[in-house]
Amino acid sequence: MTGWNEWEIEEIATADEVELATYDEHHELHPPITGWVVRVGADLYVRTSHDAEGGWYRPSRTFGDGRLRVGESFVREVRCFQAFDADPTAVAAAYRAKYAQYGLERLAEVVGPDSKLVTVRVEAIPRAGGAAPTGFDPLAL
Repeated sequence: MTGWNEWEIEEIATADEVELATYDEHHELHPPITGWVVRVGADLYVRTSHDAEGGWYRPSRTFGDGRLRVGESFVREVRCFQAFDADPTAVAAAYRAKYAQYGLERLAEVVGPDSKLVTVRVEAIPRAGGAAPTGFDPLAL
C-alpha cells in the first residue's frame, strides 16, 4: 500500500524534480534536497547525486518521515524506505527513460553503480480521516 491516489502518483511521477525534506529526531525538517523521481509500477523512487553519507539520506534512513514537494502546487507528508527490495534494473531503466534528455554525464550521477544505495521509495502518510484527496494540497514547507 503506497498511500497515493492516481492523481498524486501522476503529479509526482511526471515532475522533473521534487524536493524531499526529512525530519530529524526532534521532528524538525532538514533543508530539502532536490531529487529526481520515477515511477515503477505503483511505487515512487527518489534519487539524488549525493552519496549515501550525505545529510539528506541518513535522516531518511534513520527516521523515515519527511515532506515531498512538487513545484509550488503539491506537498505531501511521506514515509521514506530504503529501496533494497526494489528491482534495480527496473528502477535504473525508468531513470534512463525519463532523464536521458539530460545527457549521459548527468544521468550517470543517478544510475551509477552506487545509486541503489541512495534510492528511497516514498509512500504517502495516510491523512487523518481516510484516503488522500485529489487536487492541490495547501501545505507548505
